[in-house]
Amino acid sequence: MIVTVTPNPAVDITYRVDRLVPGQSHRVTGVRARAGGKGINVARTLACMAHPATATAPVGGPAAETFESDLVAAGIDTDLVPGDGEIRRSVAVIAGDAATLFNEPGPRQSEDVWWAIEQALARRLEPGDVVVVSGSLPAGTPADFIGRLVRRARAAGASTILDLRGDPLSVALPERPSVVAPNAAEAAETT
Repeated sequence: MIVTVTPNPAVDITYRVDRLVPGQSHRVTGVRARAGGKGINVARTLACMAHPATATAPVGGPAAETFESDLVAAGIDTDLVPGDGEIRRSVAVIAGDAATLFNEPGPRQSEDVWWAIEQALARRLEPGDVVVVSGSLPAGTPADFIGRLVRRARAAGASTILDLRGDPLSVALPERPSVVAPNAAEAAETT
């Protein structure tokens, strides 16, 4: 089983317009909203490939139920934890083949939420499983949170893949994750 952890999930909203002109009003020709965030997108890709995956994330506010329904409809098993704030939004405006992105920061989560995510992993993981931790972290995430996830996975006999950047990745490296997968820009920021 592959379990994805998305510390900062988002409702991904995509608007299509004929062309984007700053400072002007635009007619939207198409709109789509779905559960997102890097780890959620990993789980969605695995589901498309008929590979079982479980998505773990903190979700809160009025959008939480719709967020979970979208994942279930996509064939993704969920282990969502009640979060301390409204799920952030990520807005993409697509004009032709160019995309302009607007990413909200996400709500600050309490230590209880981070602990609940750890417990969700501890209940689910078995030897041979893989944990993928991917995406941004909201402000206030404990510095040792990712390292704690790596330790929990190792204790359960699971491997870990970290697709993170900056301090969260640097602080987790001494815990010896199985794989780190930042892109070139993220690796440069981290080092």
